[in-house]
Amino acid sequence: MMRKPRVGTKNAPLMIWLFSLTLLLSAGSAAALSQYTDLTCASCHGLPPVDSAIRDWKVGAFQGNHQTHAGANALTCVKCHNSSGYTLEHYNGSIQMAHTLNNYSSVRGAAGYNKPIFFNQTTAPVLSNCSNVSCHFETQTPVWGSAMPQTPGDCNLCHTIPPSFGVSGVSHSTHYANVAAWGGLFGPLTCTPCHSDGGVAGQAKWTYDHATSAGRRPVHFDATLGYTGAANNFFPSQAPSRVFGSCANTYCHSNGVQGAGNVRVASPVWGTKTNCGSCHASPMTSNAHPKHLASFGCVVCHSATVINNTTLIVGAGRHTNGVVDISFSGTAVGTTWTPSTVTCSTSYCHSNGATPPVYQPIVWSTVGPLNCTTCHPTLSGAHAAHVGTLPSAIRFYNYTANKSSGSELTAGTYYAFGCANCHPTDPALHANGAVDVLLTPSAAGGTLKAKNSAAAARTVITAGSNVTCFGVYCHSNGQATPTYVTTPNWYGGPITGDKCAACHGNSPTSGAHAAHVVGIHNDDIFNGRFGTYSAGGAVGKSAGHGDPAQSTTMSCNLCHNATTSVAYNDKNTACASCHNGSRAPLKGSAVITDRSLHVNGKSDLSFWTGSSIKTKAQLRPVSFAGYTAAGGYWSRTTYKTGASSTDSAKSLLNNSMYSSGNCSNIACHNGRAVNWTSDVGKGAECVICHSKL
Repeated sequence: MMRKPRVGTKNAPLMIWLFSLTLLLSAGSAAALSQYTDLTCASCHGLPPVDSAIRDWKVGAFQGNHQTHAGANALTCVKCHNSSGYTLEHYNGSIQMAHTLNNYSSVRGAAGYNKPIFFNQTTAPVLSNCSNVSCHFETQTPVWGSAMPQTPGDCNLCHTIPPSFGVSGVSHSTHYANVAAWGGLFGPLTCTPCHSDGGVAGQAKWTYDHATSAGRRPVHFDATLGYTGAANNFFPSQAPSRVFGSCANTYCHSNGVQGAGNVRVASPVWGTKTNCGSCHASPMTSNAHPKHLASFGCVVCHSATVINNTTLIVGAGRHTNGVVDISFSGTAVGTTWTPSTVTCSTSYCHSNGATPPVYQPIVWSTVGPLNCTTCHPTLSGAHAAHVGTLPSAIRFYNYTANKSSGSELTAGTYYAFGCANCHPTDPALHANGAVDVLLTPSAAGGTLKAKNSAAAARTVITAGSNVTCFGVYCHSNGQATPTYVTTPNWYGGPITGDKCAACHGNSPTSGAHAAHVVGIHNDDIFNGRFGTYSAGGAVGKSAGHGDPAQSTTMSCNLCHNATTSVAYNDKNTACASCHNGSRAPLKGSAVITDRSLHVNGKSDLSFWTGSSIKTKAQLRPVSFAGYTAAGGYWSRTTYKTGASSTDSAKSLLNNSMYSSGNCSNIACHNGRAVNWTSDVGKGAECVICHSKL
């Protein structure tokens, strides 16, 4: 067999004509052609044709980009060249092109080569370009035969970097700008996190293979994404009919929790805007986020990632990059984060707030709630007297309740006023680098704080050693309209002297307090013969006071028995005149036996019910009979015959005998109604109780 001629040179037609004539003469046309039925396209110009800057008939090369478009498949020829009439006779000096490339047309026009369908092939052809072809994203292509574009610099020959057309461009730009991580970075060379053409381990391997074959090339997605949208309806000509899908199973759209707690949420639909809540809870709910976000924003701990606390992500490589990026700002500056132990340390936020602070390391994923002592294991000054061990039981700084309990006589009991009684409840003023004390009345601070003076304030005489307060209800006389006193020095240690007198006098001077000290008429009781009994005396001696079997001691416990149940009160000015250790024995100072009913914003009245009230102040028998007939509030043993002579109330005191400042049905007042305030100090005091005078 003779050598196959190369088609396309200027001598080729003559050679073929002579060769054909020889065949016809020797064996006939039909017989001659039959011996070339094994010829293929490659027999003359390769498959695909060889690309060259000049026509080279020796190898079948000519200008064009066939190598990158056709691949090794002969069927791809018909996408651009007419599929009919390609026999040996197609060699006629013209190149035949398809009317519409791959039969693809769009609203922008038919996809085709921008020259006549038939045009002469010469040694120096004038080449053109294509328009509206899907493989070039419906853009006009470079001139046929141009140098092969290179990535990433020439990606924008078809689409911008990142793609910016229509609503899809919104999502492309967002992903491109926010440097993500799943499989690599979003950028010109690293489209592979989502598009898997040729990428290996997240490293892009982009050539123009992803758009060749002159057909409706689908968008390739990484199989793990689970993209729900169609892969073919992405061309510009299909807007606005394009319907985008969403992805699933991507770390980029997860709650960001590391390890077993990671939850991958369904991604937003491509082309739609997102916010923090699109991927993870907003605010975050994992680990200690709820506790921190109640007071601080995202930027405090993630300042390299965000510049506010909502949706503005600014940190390149600091978001959806597979790690938890911590960068502190504001009051948290100086904090040390240890990823291996998931622990914060040297953080003012977790210190005792002192100067200099003592830091407490905190594990981010600590199981169970923290409490105040987590950061404040020891508190300075008079904290112990005001809060006791309460900080170990409460979990938030803006606690307003009064949890005081127990008796001063019982070890382990304490006053326990919520932090908000002295410190502000504003989250911005907690762990802000300062010790904030706010004493002005505030309903947010609780009922006690609401009773403070409008001018209540702290006075710093010497920082860290001498600080006082004024205008706080806790240090007042406790009345409805309080009289405030200046507190002892916060750093001065336990109160010495008369604690009762420090706030409301001992005994108080308000109302009828002074008239209810020691006993009923104890200092002016007629002895039945001449003169009066002594005001005080030993047990078994006839005296106005001193023997509980014949005269009841009147002290705070008589009307406030639930608050203080002891009758002794040596520091009471009325008691101290005798009970000084020499004239009469010391009994002891008054004691609060239930702290929950002291400094609680109320005057808790609770009568003593231990036994009936006794008195040596006996009426003459004739007068006593008259009062007995009138109601009979008293019982009598004997009259003025000795130590055992006494009158006893027929009824025990009970709380129903007092209402809104008025006492009634009390034997002490012969059953007459008496007002605590208005019936004191009148010239006719006697007749208030002794109605028969």
